[in-house]
Amino acid sequence: MSSTAGPLPLSISEELGRSPIVSALLAQLPIGIVITSGDGKPEYVNATADAFLTAHHQAQSTLEPWSRQGHGESGGMQAIRWIVARALLTNEVIRDEEVEYVNAHDERRTLSVSATPIGQSAAAVDHVVVTFDDVTERNRGRDWTPLVRSLSRL
Repeated sequence: MSSTAGPLPLSISEELGRSPIVSALLAQLPIGIVITSGDGKPEYVNATADAFLTAHHQAQSTLEPWSRQGHGESGGMQAIRWIVARALLTNEVIRDEEVEYVNAHDERRTLSVSATPIGQSAAAVDHVVVTFDDVTERNRGRDWTPLVRSLSRL
């Protein structure tokens, strides 16, 4: 029997890999990019996001048991999952929402996360495109600027 169905749809990775320009752009961006399916499972993760998530996972698994209490998966990955869930459930475009997480050194860090739901219709979300960047140092500089200005006037 011959099938009348067309060719199988390309996966997100295959689709993005079809264009060398898009592949190069995604590889060189200094921000993390994750594309999830409609059920929230990652289908594409760029090198920056992969490095962050790998480091986060290793840090969580190497923490001493007493240090890990309360952290569990409350770190960076959980923060990203909450944003993905919100985009999936509300079909909301989320821009530069800052979420905190605790890194391997028990240091509070801040991620700026954006998410855009992608779907064939307003009712069904097929994918969520998530971008994130660690903005901890930028925020610290912004927080210290008034004090530095005041001290420079003395």
